[in-house]
Amino acid sequence: MVTSLHLYLPSKRLKELMQTLAPLLPLGVSVAVRSGERFLGGAGSNAEQLTEHQPDTRSHPFVLDGQSIGQLLWYTPPECASQTQPWIQHLITLCQSMIALEQARRAVTHEALESLREIALLERASTSLNRSLRPKEVANALLTELASRSPHITWGAVFLYDITDSHYGLLTTLGHNADALFEPFARSTFFQGMIDGQIVGIINDIAAHELCSNHNSLFHSTLSLPLDAHQERVGLLVLAAEHKEAFTSADLKRTTTLASIAATALRNAQLFAAETNMFRAFISMIATAIDAKSPYTAGHCRRVPEIARMLTEAACADTTPLFAGFRFTEDDWETLEIATYLHDCGKVVTPEWVVDKPTKLSTNMDRVELIELRIQLILQQEQLTPQQTGNKGPKFWQEALRFVRACNLGTEMISPESEARLRGLAACCWRDGQGQEHPLLDEEELDNLLIRRGTLNANERAIIEDHVVHTINMLKGIPFPPRLRHVVEYAGGHHECLNGRGYPYHLTETALSIPARVVAIADIFEALTAPDRPYRSPYTLSKTLDIMHRMSREGHIDPDLFQLFLRSGVYQRYAENHLKPHQIDSVDLTVYLGG
Repeated sequence: MVTSLHLYLPSKRLKELMQTLAPLLPLGVSVAVRSGERFLGGAGSNAEQLTEHQPDTRSHPFVLDGQSIGQLLWYTPPECASQTQPWIQHLITLCQSMIALEQARRAVTHEALESLREIALLERASTSLNRSLRPKEVANALLTELASRSPHITWGAVFLYDITDSHYGLLTTLGHNADALFEPFARSTFFQGMIDGQIVGIINDIAAHELCSNHNSLFHSTLSLPLDAHQERVGLLVLAAEHKEAFTSADLKRTTTLASIAATALRNAQLFAAETNMFRAFISMIATAIDAKSPYTAGHCRRVPEIARMLTEAACADTTPLFAGFRFTEDDWETLEIATYLHDCGKVVTPEWVVDKPTKLSTNMDRVELIELRIQLILQQEQLTPQQTGNKGPKFWQEALRFVRACNLGTEMISPESEARLRGLAACCWRDGQGQEHPLLDEEELDNLLIRRGTLNANERAIIEDHVVHTINMLKGIPFPPRLRHVVEYAGGHHECLNGRGYPYHLTETALSIPARVVAIADIFEALTAPDRPYRSPYTLSKTLDIMHRMSREGHIDPDLFQLFLRSGVYQRYAENHLKPHQIDSVDLTVYLGG
């Protein structure tokens, strides 16, 4: 299948790149990016007509998976060749980086979706084939059914066979003090005879059997059968009675039938458990991949589930009227686990340069370096024309560069004075090789430097916020079984607010369930205390709780859950396990709990 370069070099990004580099190219140089006969972008005069057959024109192929998908062409007058080569090499490096990033994004997205769909379909198929997909529940149902049909049964046990170590482990028991009786029985030679197949069916006098020595158990009669399904050993069923001659051929026939059905159900349950474990492992792997995609959010998708589980456990255990009726089933816990691990899965389609944007002028490079190049050009031009009255001198430009670099960090609010100074610098001009004047800061650079808080402009913040929409759409594409039907709701609501000012759907309190609110609190607490954000140092506990307290008062997060978060000590337990010592400062809970 032929791949086109335009799929990996988006025209908008390529155009921005060319516009940035064009003014800095020497006079007479032209560059063009082509995919076959298709012109994708370029800079310089007659760039669109540039072909590799023209004199003094050179080319660099872009190769993906061994296949040429396009090329970079550039024309350089002979006298400019040495001056042009560093710019061309820089352009090649940037284009190849963009191609590699897009290739990685497409691969991760495709593989993640395909694997998640495949595993979810397998899980749903297993659910439809079995009423219960938990081995212990299947085993308990088997023992209960057998006991209800035979008054002779005093005790019962199901042992599961572990193929990895050829060991039989006690799964569940029936009868008074059964665990204490079956554990020593499982170490006897008599039990070993059941495993080896020497003892099968009814033994109505254990003490008289040749494999039984020093019999001191309460068991006097047993009925044992291997649990086999599809010619594979699944486990062992043992029924016992406290008197001799307890079991009949009718008991054996009935037990054989039920054991056959139960063996298949247990096998299905084991397969389902294996698929579920694989599904969970894959979810964990996806969460790890999402975290690894950005060094600044490493561990986020693995720490949020821990906070969410602790807070949910606190809500289940709380006896106040607010949470008295709140309880979680095993399916609910699994739903919460999947939702919290995948709550940020939409970030696989969010550009890394936005997620990791450490400065206001960062894209694929920090454009403050371009501003420094322009200032160096201005200084060179001022040295050549010292008599001009507009010359400001090296000291002015050195201080201007330091000021621009400080504004670029985004660690401080932009004051009105700083805004005025930035606008003044933007009005300064530099001249290109053709003698044309350009502003020191173009409009887009100035808008970014004027960001009041942080490093993201409005468009970039919208891109970040869109990760929730991507998360919701990706999870909606997975055919979760009914018992996991709330995964999308829990995962997709972690940026919604009770006051309706969240995103992406501006849901209000009535539309947000308790688990969805729990995920929001877990996400915020982890983000505020995380040690790896590019734009700030990790917050202390007191500062984090101050921020969250304000958010609870403003209707951003659930105030009742926030109070429970504090009262239950969840914040403290998490901090002791994950925060740096200097972050765990003194916290006065009376400030937040009203005394």
